[in-house]
Amino acid sequence: MTRSHIASLRTAVLRFRRERIGVYRGLFIKRAVQLPLRAATRRLSKAVRRDPTLIAFGAVRDRFADNPAYLFLSMSAQTDVRCVWITGSRQLAQRLRTSGYNASYRWSLEGVRVAVRASFHVYGFALSDVHLWFSDGATTFNLWHGVGVKRVQRDRLGPWTKMYAPPERSLTARIFADDRRAPDWLLTTSPATTDYFTGPFAISRERCVEVGYPRNDHLVRRAAPPAMLFDSKVHAELAAAPFVIGYFPTWRYDSLSGLPDGAPDLSDIAAVVAAQGGVVLFKSHFGAATPIVEDRSSLVILPSEADLNAYLGLCDVLITDYSSVAADFLLLDRPIITLAPDLEDDLAQDRFAVDPLLYQPGTLVRTTSHLFQLLSDIRSIPREPNFGSLREHYWGRPTGESSELVGAFIKAQIAGAHAAVPKTSGTS
Repeated sequence: MTRSHIASLRTAVLRFRRERIGVYRGLFIKRAVQLPLRAATRRLSKAVRRDPTLIAFGAVRDRFADNPAYLFLSMSAQTDVRCVWITGSRQLAQRLRTSGYNASYRWSLEGVRVAVRASFHVYGFALSDVHLWFSDGATTFNLWHGVGVKRVQRDRLGPWTKMYAPPERSLTARIFADDRRAPDWLLTTSPATTDYFTGPFAISRERCVEVGYPRNDHLVRRAAPPAMLFDSKVHAELAAAPFVIGYFPTWRYDSLSGLPDGAPDLSDIAAVVAAQGGVVLFKSHFGAATPIVEDRSSLVILPSEADLNAYLGLCDVLITDYSSVAADFLLLDRPIITLAPDLEDDLAQDRFAVDPLLYQPGTLVRTTSHLFQLLSDIRSIPREPNFGSLREHYWGRPTGESSELVGAFIKAQIAGAHAAVPKTSGTS
């Protein structure tokens, strides 16, 4: 069986699980089967003495991306701590080791040893990013992966209420104990985002480290991203283009589709952009399938597991829907198009924590004809007048030093200094 056949089979299985079984039901079955063994590893993990100088990092879906990857690269240069990337991908672990970084396959003896001994588990989505089975006893630091208009964690409605609403001693609470567990520390980006995240993450303001995102430091500084996070050939191709339109839709909940219902074909968007000498850069959310496109002229498609922020600085215009990438792109002060043909459906299902018409940056576009009208003269697409206020709302006054601040905070905690939780300059 070829790699393409294996990939097609994997996509078919994921689509069946996502669209037929559902995310919640699939997770319930998985957690229920794991429950007896998980209870045993929880006791074992708590009993092991941790190494204060050892820090374990990981990212969702075994990617090398997002806030954990940027922080890992920054802290790996320091000699007073040992940073190890934990992943379920043998290929990624080998690539990092070849590049001179400490990395271990999650289920190797070394991977288990690091997870059991590390004083900190630093992740961007869930405990399983590093090692769910041996996270108990470590200090957990959730760097999260975006700010914006969508409900997250305990604030999500629908089937997710079944996960978080049951009382602590119920069977459902026991099955989802790891999912319901609050992190010891949570990374936030501004007073407004801290106010919101305390509820969904069941965490106090005192446990929020409000210094911005490491993945955006290079955007704030207008600097190149770390070389480990992008494909140099693709990066050079995009850098040479007269202009680049980035199209990055968000996760579609119980759908594996990479595009919202009602969105035009990627090849049609690329044709409009190509007529003006530009290139379209597309990436599916890491939890979605990449659309099949026959005509890829003037269209660059990133792997869904790629680190998006490493390419954001190359984009002259952003197209998205409700993705947190829009908030990140505000830091570049460039035009944004909010393509939302399925807005009514998401409003009806109450998927937003705030009014998306007020807090999602960009020019709202509901139809293909309106999108193509805007794209017909790309250089005249405006920046909306609320960009400044939304940038303050989501980021306060970013310094471009989030990695340094988070790293210093972790080391202060390890040293037992009990230093005050740092905040970005200009926030309160």
